Amino acid sequence: MSYSEEEHAARKRIEFLFGRPIAFHRCFAKVTGSVHAGLMLSQAIYWLNPERQGQSRGKDNGWFWKTRDEWEDELGLSRWEQETARKQLRQTKFWLEKDKRLEHKIFFSIDFVELEKVLEQAAANASRTETTDLLPEGGNPLSGEVETQPSSEAESPPPRRSKSRRRIKEHRLLQRLPETTTTSSELLTGLHKLMPNTIWDGDAISILWNDCRGKAPECTTALIVEQVSNKLKMKSWNRIQNPVGFLLTSVPSAVQAAVRASKRREQEEAEGQIASAKRETQKRLELEQELVVWTKVEQAFEALSDAKKQELVTQERQRFLREHPEYRDRVGLPGWAQSFRSMAIKALLANTGPLAYEFQLAFT
Repeated sequence: MSYSEEEHAARKRIEFLFGRPIAFHRCFAKVTGSVHAGLMLSQAIYWLNPERQGQSRGKDNGWFWKTRDEWEDELGLSRWEQETARKQLRQTKFWLEKDKRLEHKIFFSIDFVELEKVLEQAAANASRTETTDLLPEGGNPLSGEVETQPSSEAESPPPRRSKSRRRIKEHRLLQRLPETTTTSSELLTGLHKLMPNTIWDGDAISILWNDCRGKAPECTTALIVEQVSNKLKMKSWNRIQNPVGFLLTSVPSAVQAAVRASKRREQEEAEGQIASAKRETQKRLELEQELVVWTKVEQAFEALSDAKKQELVTQERQRFLREHPEYRDRVGLPGWAQSFRSMAIKALLANTGPLAYEFQLAFT
Protein backbone atom coordinates (compact mmCIF):
# COMPACT_ATOMS: atom_id res chain seq x y z
CA MET A 1 0.00 0.00 0.00
CA SER A 2 1.47 3.35 -1.05
CA TYR A 3 0.90 6.64 0.73
CA SER A 4 0.29 9.95 -0.93
CA GLU A 5 2.31 13.08 -0.17
CA GLU A 6 -0.62 14.44 1.85
CA GLU A 7 -0.69 11.28 3.99
CA HIS A 8 3.08 11.45 4.53
CA ALA A 9 2.75 15.07 5.63
CA ALA A 10 -0.09 14.17 7.99
CA ARG A 11 2.06 11.42 9.55
CA LYS A 12 4.91 13.88 10.07
CA ARG A 13 2.58 16.37 11.74
CA ILE A 14 1.21 13.61 14.03
CA GLU A 15 4.73 12.55 14.98
CA PHE A 16 5.53 16.18 15.78
CA LEU A 17 2.43 16.49 17.96
CA PHE A 18 3.09 13.23 19.83
CA GLY A 19 6.80 13.77 20.29
CA ARG A 20 9.14 10.91 21.04
CA PRO A 21 7.22 7.70 21.83
CA ILE A 22 7.82 5.96 25.15
CA ALA A 23 8.98 2.35 24.94
CA PHE A 24 7.00 0.08 27.22
CA HIS A 25 7.72 -3.62 27.75
CA ARG A 26 4.56 -5.41 28.88
CA CYS A 27 6.52 -8.11 30.70
CA PHE A 28 7.77 -5.44 33.13
CA ALA A 29 4.20 -4.90 34.32
CA LYS A 30 4.08 -8.53 35.44
CA VAL A 31 7.44 -8.61 37.21
CA THR A 32 6.84 -5.28 38.99
CA GLY A 33 3.16 -5.72 39.81
CA SER A 34 1.67 -2.73 38.00
CA VAL A 35 1.64 -0.90 34.67
CA HIS A 36 2.99 2.31 36.23
CA ALA A 37 5.97 0.54 37.75
CA GLY A 38 6.64 -1.28 34.48
CA LEU A 39 6.46 2.00 32.59
CA MET A 40 8.97 3.64 34.96
CA LEU A 41 11.30 0.63 34.68
CA SER A 42 11.16 0.78 30.87
CA GLN A 43 12.04 4.47 30.89
CA ALA A 44 14.89 3.90 33.36
CA ILE A 45 16.40 1.29 31.02
CA TYR A 46 16.14 3.85 28.23
CA TRP A 47 18.13 6.43 30.21
CA LEU A 48 20.71 3.88 31.37
CA ASN A 49 21.71 3.24 27.77
CA PRO A 50 25.44 4.15 27.53
CA GLU A 51 24.71 6.34 24.51
CA ARG A 52 22.48 8.56 26.65
CA GLN A 53 24.61 8.81 29.78
CA GLY A 54 25.51 12.37 28.89
CA GLN A 55 21.87 13.33 28.62
CA SER A 56 21.00 11.65 31.91
CA ARG A 57 23.13 14.15 33.87
CA GLY A 58 24.46 11.32 36.00
CA LYS A 59 27.68 12.03 37.88
CA ASP A 60 28.13 8.39 38.86
CA ASN A 61 28.68 5.67 36.28
CA GLY A 62 25.49 3.66 35.78
CA TRP A 63 23.25 6.12 37.64
CA PHE A 64 21.00 8.94 36.54
CA TRP A 65 18.86 11.48 38.37
CA LYS A 66 15.48 12.84 37.42
CA THR A 67 13.02 15.17 39.12
CA ARG A 68 9.38 14.45 39.81
CA ASP A 69 8.27 16.96 37.17
CA GLU A 70 10.53 15.34 34.58
CA TRP A 71 9.04 11.90 35.31
CA GLU A 72 5.60 13.43 34.86
CA ASP A 73 6.58 15.14 31.59
CA GLU A 74 7.95 11.91 30.14
CA LEU A 75 5.47 9.34 31.45
CA GLY A 76 2.41 11.39 32.42
CA LEU A 77 2.44 9.93 35.95
CA SER A 78 1.26 12.16 38.78
CA ARG A 79 3.17 12.54 42.03
CA TRP A 80 1.19 9.87 43.84
CA GLU A 81 1.36 7.47 40.89
CA GLN A 82 5.14 7.91 40.87
CA GLU A 83 5.36 7.29 44.63
CA THR A 84 3.29 4.11 44.33
CA ALA A 85 5.33 2.85 41.37
CA ARG A 86 8.64 3.55 43.14
CA LYS A 87 7.38 1.80 46.27
CA GLN A 88 6.61 -1.31 44.21
CA LEU A 89 9.98 -1.12 42.45
CA ARG A 90 11.89 -0.79 45.73
CA GLN A 91 10.45 -4.13 46.78
CA THR A 92 12.46 -5.79 44.00
CA LYS A 93 16.18 -6.53 44.04
CA PHE A 94 16.97 -4.95 40.67
CA TRP A 95 15.70 -1.38 41.33
CA LEU A 96 18.25 0.88 43.04
CA GLU A 97 17.83 4.38 44.45
CA LYS A 98 20.16 6.85 46.17
CA ASP A 99 18.75 9.94 47.88
CA LYS A 100 21.43 12.63 47.94
CA ARG A 101 19.86 15.13 50.29
CA LEU A 102 22.64 17.69 50.03
CA GLU A 103 22.12 17.88 46.27
CA HIS A 104 18.33 17.55 46.60
CA LYS A 105 18.37 14.81 43.97
CA ILE A 106 17.34 11.17 43.76
CA PHE A 107 19.57 8.93 41.65
CA PHE A 108 18.27 5.76 40.01
CA SER A 109 19.93 2.65 38.66
CA ILE A 110 19.13 -0.97 37.76
CA ASP A 111 20.93 -4.17 38.68
CA PHE A 112 20.63 -5.85 35.29
CA VAL A 113 21.93 -9.18 36.65
CA GLU A 114 19.03 -9.38 39.12
CA LEU A 115 16.60 -8.15 36.47
CA GLU A 116 17.72 -10.91 34.13
CA LYS A 117 17.14 -13.51 36.84
CA VAL A 118 13.61 -12.21 37.46
CA LEU A 119 12.79 -12.21 33.75
CA GLU A 120 14.14 -15.74 33.32
CA GLN A 121 12.03 -16.90 36.27
CA ALA A 122 8.97 -15.19 34.83
CA ALA A 123 9.60 -16.82 31.45
CA ALA A 124 9.97 -20.24 33.10
CA ASN A 125 6.70 -19.78 35.00
CA ALA A 126 4.95 -18.67 31.81
CA SER A 127 6.20 -21.69 29.92
CA ARG A 128 4.83 -23.99 32.60
CA THR A 129 1.50 -22.18 32.73
CA GLU A 130 0.82 -21.70 29.02
CA THR A 131 1.21 -25.01 27.20
CA THR A 132 1.79 -25.08 23.46
CA ASP A 133 -0.29 -28.18 22.89
CA LEU A 134 -2.79 -27.83 20.06
CA LEU A 135 -6.16 -29.47 19.66
CA PRO A 136 -6.40 -32.20 17.04
CA GLU A 137 -8.83 -31.67 14.24
CA GLY A 138 -12.38 -32.13 15.48
CA GLY A 139 -11.72 -30.97 19.05
CA ASN A 140 -14.01 -28.67 20.99
CA PRO A 141 -12.06 -25.58 22.26
CA LEU A 142 -14.74 -24.74 24.82
CA SER A 143 -15.12 -28.05 26.55
CA GLY A 144 -11.49 -29.15 26.25
CA GLU A 145 -12.58 -32.53 24.87
CA VAL A 146 -11.43 -34.15 21.65
CA GLU A 147 -13.54 -36.22 19.31
CA THR A 148 -11.63 -39.33 18.30
CA GLN A 149 -12.04 -40.79 14.85
CA PRO A 150 -12.60 -44.57 14.61
CA SER A 151 -9.55 -46.39 13.39
CA SER A 152 -9.51 -49.64 11.46
CA GLU A 153 -6.02 -50.44 12.63
CA ALA A 154 -5.49 -52.60 15.66
CA GLU A 155 -2.88 -50.34 17.14
CA SER A 156 -3.85 -48.12 20.03
CA PRO A 157 -5.10 -44.60 19.17
CA PRO A 158 -2.78 -41.64 19.75
CA PRO A 159 -3.07 -39.96 23.15
CA ARG A 160 -5.60 -37.15 23.42
CA ARG A 161 -4.41 -33.59 23.72
CA SER A 162 -6.31 -30.59 24.97
CA LYS A 163 -5.72 -26.89 25.36
CA SER A 164 -4.67 -25.47 28.68
CA ARG A 165 -7.40 -24.55 31.12
CA ARG A 166 -6.40 -20.96 30.86
CA ARG A 167 -7.14 -20.82 27.13
CA ILE A 168 -10.44 -22.61 27.67
CA LYS A 169 -11.44 -19.96 30.22
CA GLU A 170 -10.46 -17.21 27.78
CA HIS A 171 -12.75 -18.70 25.12
CA ARG A 172 -15.62 -18.83 27.61
CA LEU A 173 -15.04 -15.25 28.73
CA LEU A 174 -15.05 -14.07 25.13
CA GLN A 175 -18.40 -15.76 24.59
CA ARG A 176 -19.80 -13.95 27.66
CA LEU A 177 -18.92 -10.51 26.23
CA PRO A 178 -20.64 -10.21 22.85
CA GLU A 179 -21.11 -6.47 23.33
CA THR A 180 -17.38 -5.67 23.20
CA THR A 181 -17.44 -4.46 19.57
CA THR A 182 -20.44 -2.19 20.11
CA THR A 183 -19.01 -0.77 23.32
CA SER A 184 -15.62 -0.13 21.70
CA SER A 185 -17.32 1.71 18.87
CA GLU A 186 -19.23 3.91 21.32
CA LEU A 187 -16.04 4.55 23.28
CA LEU A 188 -14.16 5.49 20.11
CA THR A 189 -16.91 7.96 19.17
CA GLY A 190 -16.79 9.62 22.60
CA LEU A 191 -12.98 9.85 22.57
CA HIS A 192 -12.96 11.31 19.07
CA LYS A 193 -15.28 14.11 20.19
CA LEU A 194 -12.96 14.94 23.09
CA MET A 195 -9.70 14.53 21.15
CA PRO A 196 -10.43 15.11 17.44
CA ASN A 197 -6.72 15.50 16.60
CA THR A 198 -5.64 12.26 18.30
CA ILE A 199 -5.59 8.91 16.54
CA TRP A 200 -6.98 5.97 18.51
CA ASP A 201 -6.44 2.55 16.99
CA GLY A 202 -8.61 -0.46 17.75
CA ASP A 203 -6.02 -2.07 20.03
CA ALA A 204 -5.76 1.02 22.22
CA ILE A 205 -9.54 1.22 22.55
CA SER A 206 -9.76 -2.47 23.48
CA ILE A 207 -6.96 -2.13 26.03
CA LEU A 208 -8.59 0.93 27.61
CA TRP A 209 -12.00 -0.74 27.78
CA ASN A 210 -10.70 -4.06 29.13
CA ASP A 211 -8.46 -2.40 31.73
CA CYS A 212 -11.30 -0.19 32.95
CA ARG A 213 -13.69 -3.15 33.12
CA GLY A 214 -11.03 -5.18 34.88
CA LYS A 215 -10.67 -2.61 37.65
CA ALA A 216 -14.36 -1.66 37.78
CA PRO A 217 -16.74 -4.15 36.09
CA GLU A 218 -19.66 -1.76 36.69
CA CYS A 219 -18.13 1.08 34.66
CA THR A 220 -19.84 2.40 31.55
CA THR A 221 -18.64 4.06 28.37
CA ALA A 222 -19.92 7.42 29.62
CA LEU A 223 -17.89 7.10 32.83
CA ILE A 224 -14.69 6.32 30.90
CA VAL A 225 -15.21 9.29 28.60
CA GLU A 226 -15.88 11.49 31.64
CA GLN A 227 -12.58 10.47 33.26
CA VAL A 228 -10.73 11.10 30.00
CA SER A 229 -12.30 14.57 29.93
CA ASN A 230 -11.05 15.18 33.48
CA LYS A 231 -7.52 14.23 32.45
CA LEU A 232 -7.64 16.67 29.54
CA LYS A 233 -8.25 19.49 32.06
CA MET A 234 -4.94 18.86 33.83
CA LYS A 235 -2.55 21.82 33.92
CA SER A 236 0.33 19.64 32.73
CA TRP A 237 -1.60 18.06 29.85
CA ASN A 238 0.24 20.06 27.17
CA ARG A 239 3.56 18.70 28.40
CA ILE A 240 2.59 15.04 27.96
CA GLN A 241 4.43 13.59 25.00
CA ASN A 242 2.37 10.42 24.61
CA PRO A 243 -1.26 11.28 25.46
CA VAL A 244 -2.69 7.89 24.44
CA GLY A 245 -0.17 5.99 26.57
CA PHE A 246 -0.80 8.31 29.48
CA LEU A 247 -4.56 7.78 29.26
CA LEU A 248 -4.15 4.01 28.98
CA THR A 249 -2.25 3.96 32.28
CA SER A 250 -4.13 6.62 34.25
CA VAL A 251 -7.79 6.38 33.21
CA PRO A 252 -8.48 2.81 34.52
CA SER A 253 -7.40 3.82 38.04
CA ALA A 254 -9.46 7.01 37.81
CA VAL A 255 -12.51 5.00 36.71
CA GLN A 256 -12.00 2.59 39.61
CA ALA A 257 -11.80 5.50 42.07
CA ALA A 258 -14.93 7.09 40.57
CA VAL A 259 -16.90 3.85 40.87
CA ARG A 260 -15.79 3.41 44.48
CA ALA A 261 -16.71 7.01 45.28
CA SER A 262 -20.12 6.49 43.69
CA LYS A 263 -20.67 3.36 45.79
CA ARG A 264 -19.65 5.23 48.95
CA ARG A 265 -22.09 8.05 48.14
CA GLU A 266 -24.89 5.57 47.54
CA GLN A 267 -24.09 3.81 50.80
CA GLU A 268 -23.95 7.10 52.69
CA GLU A 269 -27.28 8.19 51.18
CA ALA A 270 -28.87 4.86 52.13
CA GLU A 271 -27.48 5.09 55.65
CA GLY A 272 -28.67 8.70 55.87
CA GLN A 273 -32.18 7.73 54.81
CA ILE A 274 -32.24 4.93 57.38
CA ALA A 275 -31.01 7.28 60.12
CA SER A 276 -33.56 9.94 59.10
CA ALA A 277 -36.37 7.38 59.20
CA LYS A 278 -35.25 6.28 62.67
CA ARG A 279 -35.20 9.89 63.90
CA GLU A 280 -38.68 10.54 62.51
CA THR A 281 -39.99 7.35 64.10
CA GLN A 282 -38.42 8.25 67.44
CA LYS A 283 -39.81 11.79 67.27
CA ARG A 284 -43.29 10.50 66.43
CA LEU A 285 -43.18 8.08 69.37
CA GLU A 286 -42.07 10.88 71.69
CA LEU A 287 -44.89 13.13 70.49
CA GLU A 288 -47.41 10.34 70.96
CA GLN A 289 -46.13 9.72 74.48
CA GLU A 290 -46.26 13.44 75.27
CA LEU A 291 -49.84 13.58 73.99
CA VAL A 292 -50.84 10.65 76.20
CA VAL A 293 -49.21 12.23 79.27
CA TRP A 294 -50.72 15.63 78.50
CA THR A 295 -54.18 14.09 78.19
CA LYS A 296 -53.83 12.40 81.57
CA VAL A 297 -52.49 15.57 83.21
CA GLU A 298 -55.31 17.61 81.74
CA GLN A 299 -57.84 15.14 83.06
CA ALA A 300 -56.24 15.25 86.50
CA PHE A 301 -56.25 19.05 86.42
CA GLU A 302 -59.98 19.07 85.68
CA ALA A 303 -60.46 16.69 88.60
CA LEU A 304 -59.16 19.35 91.03
CA SER A 305 -61.60 21.63 92.81
CA ASP A 306 -62.51 24.93 91.18
CA ALA A 307 -60.79 26.88 93.97
CA LYS A 308 -57.53 24.99 93.51
CA LYS A 309 -57.66 25.38 89.74
CA GLN A 310 -58.35 29.11 90.03
CA GLU A 311 -55.53 29.49 92.55
CA LEU A 312 -53.07 27.72 90.29
CA VAL A 313 -54.12 29.78 87.25
CA THR A 314 -53.84 33.03 89.23
CA GLN A 315 -50.34 32.19 90.44
CA GLU A 316 -49.25 31.41 86.90
CA ARG A 317 -50.70 34.75 85.79
CA GLN A 318 -48.78 36.63 88.50
CA ARG A 319 -45.55 34.80 87.69
CA PHE A 320 -45.91 35.66 84.01
CA LEU A 321 -46.49 39.34 84.78
CA ARG A 322 -43.41 39.45 87.02
CA GLU A 323 -41.30 38.10 84.19
CA HIS A 324 -43.01 40.14 81.43
CA PRO A 325 -44.46 43.36 82.87
CA GLU A 326 -44.82 44.81 79.36
CA TYR A 327 -47.87 42.54 78.82
CA ARG A 328 -49.76 43.87 81.88
CA ASP A 329 -52.28 45.76 79.72
CA ARG A 330 -52.98 42.73 77.52
CA VAL A 331 -53.59 39.87 79.94
CA GLY A 332 -57.26 40.80 80.22
CA LEU A 333 -57.90 40.23 76.53
CA PRO A 334 -59.81 37.11 75.36
CA GLY A 335 -57.64 34.03 74.98
CA TRP A 336 -55.17 34.83 77.78
CA ALA A 337 -57.18 32.88 80.37
CA GLN A 338 -56.75 29.69 78.31
CA SER A 339 -53.01 30.41 78.03
CA PHE A 340 -52.66 30.71 81.80
CA ARG A 341 -54.62 27.48 82.19
CA SER A 342 -52.13 25.70 79.88
CA MET A 343 -49.24 27.20 81.86
CA ALA A 344 -50.74 25.85 85.07
CA ILE A 345 -51.04 22.36 83.58
CA LYS A 346 -47.40 22.54 82.40
CA ALA A 347 -46.32 23.59 85.89
CA LEU A 348 -48.12 20.61 87.38
CA LEU A 349 -46.60 18.36 84.73
CA ALA A 350 -43.13 19.53 85.73
CA ASN A 351 -44.04 18.98 89.39
CA THR A 352 -43.19 22.58 90.23
CA GLY A 353 -46.58 24.10 90.92
CA PRO A 354 -47.72 25.20 94.39
CA LEU A 355 -50.46 22.55 94.40
CA ALA A 356 -48.20 19.70 93.27
CA TYR A 357 -49.05 17.48 96.22
CA GLU A 358 -52.82 17.82 95.71
CA PHE A 359 -52.33 17.32 91.99
CA GLN A 360 -50.38 14.12 92.55
CA LEU A 361 -53.18 12.79 94.72
CA ALA A 362 -55.74 13.62 92.08
CA PHE A 363 -53.56 12.24 89.30
CA THR A 364 -53.03 8.92 91.05
